[in-house]
Amino acid sequence: MSDGSASNQSDRGRRHSGAHGPLLLSKLRAPRTVSDHVLRPRLIQLIEEGVDRKLTLVITPAGYGKSTLVEQWMSQSSLACGWISLDDSDNDFLRFLDYVVAAIHSIDPSLCVGTEALLRASPPPPTLELIHSLINEVTAATRKFVLVFDDYHVITSLEVHNAILQLVQQMPPNLAVVILSRQEPNLPTMRMEARGELLELGIKDLSFTSEETAEFLIDRQGLSLSEADVAEIDRWAEGWPVALRLLSSAIRGKSQQETREIIDSLAHNVPSVGSFLWDEIIRAQPALRREFLLQTSILEQFSPELCAAVTESPDAADQLAGLERDNLFISRLNGPGNWYRYHHLFAEVLRQQWESEAGPELARELHARAARWYEERLLITEAAHHAIRAERWELATELLVQICQELYDSERIGNLLMWLRDLPDEPLKLDSRLAYWLAWAHIRAGHRREALRVIAIAEEAASIQPSPEATRAARQLLVIKSRYSSDLSQGEPAARLLLQELGPEDESDRARILIILALLQQTGGKLAESERSLEEARTVIDRLGVRGFHVVELAASAALQCEMGKLKEPATVLRRAIAIGDEWNDLPLQYSHHKLGEILYEWNLLDEAHDQTEIAERLMRQMGAQIHQTPISLLNARIAAANGQWDLAFDEVERGIASGAVTGQTGIIPDLERFKCHLWLATDQLTLAQGWLRHNGPAAFDTTEFQEFPDALTGVRIRMHEGRGVETLKPLARLGELARDRGWNRTLLTIQTLRSIVELEAGQNQFSQEAIEEALQLGVDEGFVRSFLDEGSRLHPVLELAAAGDGPIQSYAKALLGTAGVGQPADPVSLDRAPGILSPRERDVMRLVASGLSNREVGDALFISEETVKTHLRRIFEKLEVSSRTQAVLRSQQLDLL
Repeated sequence: MSDGSASNQSDRGRRHSGAHGPLLLSKLRAPRTVSDHVLRPRLIQLIEEGVDRKLTLVITPAGYGKSTLVEQWMSQSSLACGWISLDDSDNDFLRFLDYVVAAIHSIDPSLCVGTEALLRASPPPPTLELIHSLINEVTAATRKFVLVFDDYHVITSLEVHNAILQLVQQMPPNLAVVILSRQEPNLPTMRMEARGELLELGIKDLSFTSEETAEFLIDRQGLSLSEADVAEIDRWAEGWPVALRLLSSAIRGKSQQETREIIDSLAHNVPSVGSFLWDEIIRAQPALRREFLLQTSILEQFSPELCAAVTESPDAADQLAGLERDNLFISRLNGPGNWYRYHHLFAEVLRQQWESEAGPELARELHARAARWYEERLLITEAAHHAIRAERWELATELLVQICQELYDSERIGNLLMWLRDLPDEPLKLDSRLAYWLAWAHIRAGHRREALRVIAIAEEAASIQPSPEATRAARQLLVIKSRYSSDLSQGEPAARLLLQELGPEDESDRARILIILALLQQTGGKLAESERSLEEARTVIDRLGVRGFHVVELAASAALQCEMGKLKEPATVLRRAIAIGDEWNDLPLQYSHHKLGEILYEWNLLDEAHDQTEIAERLMRQMGAQIHQTPISLLNARIAAANGQWDLAFDEVERGIASGAVTGQTGIIPDLERFKCHLWLATDQLTLAQGWLRHNGPAAFDTTEFQEFPDALTGVRIRMHEGRGVETLKPLARLGELARDRGWNRTLLTIQTLRSIVELEAGQNQFSQEAIEEALQLGVDEGFVRSFLDEGSRLHPVLELAAAGDGPIQSYAKALLGTAGVGQPADPVSLDRAPGILSPRERDVMRLVASGLSNREVGDALFISEETVKTHLRRIFEKLEVSSRTQAVLRSQQLDLL
């Protein structure tokens, strides 16, 4: 390409670039209507009436003329329309919104300028804020217009579905939405239809009537057919327009006898439309045209210039013009330039035939030509796709490094896997970074076996061409493997060494390692150190502005707060992570749903907790990442046990253990084994639990290690069932002192709950009451429920002892008894809404505010960000029912909270 051409190309790229990369203008153009179409005034009038409502749905399988019909309506309507042809990449919400803004700009460039600016912010604001901005700006439009979303069935992202839902529900009167899809969208269509807000057209509406079939075959296609022939064809096609077009192409120019034979054989060709297309249409084309069709079938969209480069044919433009003239399943895309695409079914048949006819060398050569053409125009994604198909590994490796470096830096694990997992070894060996990135993605996704294979390739490549990057990547893999196996002895030193080696240019690696270090420290009970690591990570992430890292940090922070005995604040943090997460890529989004499910379980909201595990599992299946299956199975087992579904609980435990072994997440398998003991005890299988204790428990009673506390507490429960609970009082007292000293509040709650049971059964009522009151004090502000109820009926007498009298703790004990079915029913979680009940951290904030410190000074004192201080204050204002800092201080003093 000449310098002038490169400059022009660069200018076009800037003009048509969205906030998150270049835009394909062809996606903003409706396919042009072919000249032989049947005009359908009845349906056009329905759509015209439908756009007076909020939403028009046109839902049919492929080939029913959805796009053609809506394009006909657009050509006749006085309303301005923006068109978006969707594809898989639009499951990325930010890219989706880029195209929505571009479509609106095609109608009125002055609209949605503010939303476009928000999209370019780093990081962009939450989904809801972006949608509200879009709606507010659309409301300012001076005329009504319509947005058309074609091929909506490719959208699987809940984030995009929710955005469309928000748009439709809060739609201003000057906007209407038309959705074309092969399946029902994930929208409340029944409710909208009941309100008169929806028009839906389906197969029955778009199927050709007998009259339309006759018009198409006789008037539009000019075929010489009898009424009987038309009736027979109409019965065969059942109103499917594309089938009629296929058939008309097959019989055009045939003799009466040949036509009769084709019509007689229709019933035999219905199951194999592909064979019918090839045998009756494609094979009948002239040799040059057929070769052109087969060679260009490797292209998703094409122009005369691209076709000429791929086929090396000087008459590519003439060939395309001939195909368009003959309506041979080719659509010209609206807008400047000559871009086309084949009908899906037609292109698929062509590609299948091409794969069977062409030798592998010729197929690779055509893809190589396409790769070079795209690379010259700086279209890296398309160039890489064809370079891979061409097996031009040096070029493919160079392009993939550009693509995957960005994906790795932005934590887009799903996209990394899509690009790299099906590659052969050669490109992975050419640049060991690709192998390490793929290994990283496999480990993160729980593909342990695949990761081991790729790590071996990476190590071999690094030994041949050693580099600091390869050494660092190898150490990062060790850190992440240590995280999932809970191996602190290797993971923490490796993480600290890495942090020392990283330079200012390695911000994304620094953020990543700091978060993993924080999670390792949480696992080891080093909660204060974990909080410092997360605070440092947060500072780096703020500089990076990468949404994926924000989600990771939020989820890790929520997990830490849970270990500290908090529930309310981490629930808010997790909902924030879910709101900004990208379900197409984010493993932390799956983790956030799981952790939110754990909190909801603790609040005894079992159905809501199960809803979260279902979402997480659906996201795992969608992404093909099973790494979170083990902890999710544990939560499912807890939910099942709480509902008395013991068999299901045992099944979930075994499922989780098996998954942990496969994915390499061995660190959580002991949690499942311990919960199996809980199930054995609950179902009177003491002997099995005693077997676990002989193997795991005795040494744990003397532990000082946070990771071994759960073994010790499980051993306590087994001793209690053996009637030897008094033997555990000394270990419980020592464990309680350690937990109290080190801030392990959630663990301390459990220790004191168990101790209260043992003390009461030993006749030590006063010590029992002291222990349960400490546990209740730890749980009341955050609304803990299941940590008490899961200890079973042995706790009821203790709670009854604690419930005597009046006060917040006594009310809490009564509420727990009510939830357990003892006494008056009550909802402990509702205590969350009582004025004056502040969490310990909220009280810390209020004490510093009362001393006159600013938000920034409060944050510095508590080692939290200024934004976190503001979040605390908003929640404090809600709880105290005030609207200012001064009022909050006065109210806190009145309630003796300071």
